Amino acid sequence: MSMIGEMTLEDAAREAAGNWRSWTCFVWDREREIDDRESWSIIYTHNRDSGLLDQSNAEVIPEP
Repeated sequence: MSMIGEMTLEDAAREAAGNWRSWTCFVWDREREIDDRESWSIIYTHNRDSGLLDQSNAEVIPEP
């Protein structure tokens, strides 16, 4: 299996959809408002120990 960063955008989106199911500490705050939650995913871009590249990449990803 390819790394998600090596996939086409469409393949990466399909692979990531529903990934929230694998998180042990995840709660939908607006579960009743979301009809298509199977198509949503959690995108984890960086953490406190991330290097400059990860921080820079996260900065250019727009928030909804």
